[in-house]
Amino acid sequence: MTNNRRGFTLIELMIVVAIIGILAAIAIPNFVRFQARSKQSEVKANLKAWFTSQKTFYSEKDRYSTNGGLIGFSPEKNNRYKYYLNACSVTWTRANATEVAPTGSLSDGTTGFDCVDNDTSKGGTPLGSSPVNAWGAGTLSDMGAGASGAAPKTPGMAGTCPSCNATGAAEGNIDNDAKLDSWYISTSDASGITGACGNSDQRNGAGTPYNQINDVSC
Repeated sequence: MTNNRRGFTLIELMIVVAIIGILAAIAIPNFVRFQARSKQSEVKANLKAWFTSQKTFYSEKDRYSTNGGLIGFSPEKNNRYKYYLNACSVTWTRANATEVAPTGSLSDGTTGFDCVDNDTSKGGTPLGSSPVNAWGAGTLSDMGAGASGAAPKTPGMAGTCPSCNATGAAEGNIDNDAKLDSWYISTSDASGITGACGNSDQRNGAGTPYNQINDVSC
């Protein structure tokens, strides 16, 4: 009897390996980007919570506050982003299952915190006392710092209340490269914004998180 069984040739195996390699080259980067975008949902939810807390506080006190403890802003643990409410006089360090917020003295004489560190339980290191991708002059060109009714160019307060506004910011490393994903939100509308890395919007409404530097696209 004739034995018709045969194996794969070397060429056939090489073709299969090449096809798998091509599919992997396409799928893996897309998966990494999709995973990074899913992580951005944290910062959008927390910045909106900050805005809601500020508006609730304003409705009662006719002013905003940079004190996260005073307005009731408290991101859940395992946060990948650091949240900047002001100049980080008192930072809430999120590590080793620490849940209790600090009660250091702030510039307005109250106790609380004005920054929340990224949680080191996620494997990252705490970010600095100010945003790496700084919200400096020209970045938010029409939001003059200190102008009545305008939002500050950096995290914090601007203007004299009740004609005042507040800006919060956040940064985080979501794909383990050297760049940081940068966001801000304000109680004031903004225009003339200079975005980067996939964001070309030059206007942003009050209460809408703005992705100034999109680390997914960088």
